[in-house]
Amino acid sequence: MSRYPLLRNFFYVFVALVLVVVFASGAAVGGLLGYLDSLPPLESLENYNPPEVSRVFDRTGNTQLAELFNAERREFVPITEIPLRARFRIGPFDLELITMTHSILEPNALAIRTGLGTVFHTGDWKLDPAPLIGTGEARLLALTLHDVTGARVEHVVSEEPLRIVARIQATRDLDRPHYGIGIRNRFGHSVFETNTYCMGETPPPLAAGATVRVEWHLIANLIRGDYSITVGVGNRPYGTGSFEEILFFAHDLAMLRVEVNPTAIRYDGYFNLQPTVAVTRG
Repeated sequence: MSRYPLLRNFFYVFVALVLVVVFASGAAVGGLLGYLDSLPPLESLENYNPPEVSRVFDRTGNTQLAELFNAERREFVPITEIPLRARFRIGPFDLELITMTHSILEPNALAIRTGLGTVFHTGDWKLDPAPLIGTGEARLLALTLHDVTGARVEHVVSEEPLRIVARIQATRDLDRPHYGIGIRNRFGHSVFETNTYCMGETPPPLAAGATVRVEWHLIANLIRGDYSITVGVGNRPYGTGSFEEILFFAHDLAMLRVEVNPTAIRYDGYFNLQPTVAVTRG
């Protein structure tokens, strides 16, 4: 009899678990490979002709008698591209695309005009006179990240200074240009964004073909993680932070890694708000 029965039993259980994991992994990989082998080659999708339903008409060709199909019942419908801000008709409906803005490019609302009134279908969007994709009348020539010494970096320690430098060129005269930045975390959530208009700055006009260097100085009070940089260019601001013209707007233009600052407090969330605390009796 073994002097260590519990150890022996544990060893048997461990070996059994390892074998189960190995066989399960092999079965999963085999199933995946089998599924991939069943997919059609990409070349065949370039000229894909799906099976369509067959229709039977009478001798006049005006009355449909039946529809015949085997495994699939499809009807080929051509794709018609509709430009942004287009107005068109489908049957009795007068339709108009209305440019919106959201966290995706080129979302649109739909105005449906009928003889009984107009239906405005918005979905999960918000009104904005200019789309986030921009008009293309401003170009980002360069975007770099720098530490406090001016050296270019791709990572920074939390709670330390960070400089974001952008070189931007206008393709037409801009009378009231403004420049903005945003920082998003790895989930695509905006953790910070602002622009020169919201900061109370008044940049000078920018002539067609001219370039400008925009340099933001900030403290990276961000929790450890990966972040991406957004840059935007607008003209003629109004309200609390809107623009009549969005000339350039793009996400994920540069990546930034924020490391833990060993001298900072431990915290969770997005930011270190650098709190102080006082605890008194009573």
